[in-house]
Amino acid sequence: MISGLEALKQYSLDHFSDSEKTAIAPYFDHLITVMKKF
Repeated sequence: MISGLEALKQYSLDHFSDSEKTAIAPYFDHLITVMKKF
């Protein structure tokens, strides 16, 4: 599941501008971190 989220993050960020990537990446990072603890 974690690898799927990481792949989804990378795929999603490839479709956004740099400013949008900066805004969106922390949400993915937080979700991945929380899921690793689960």
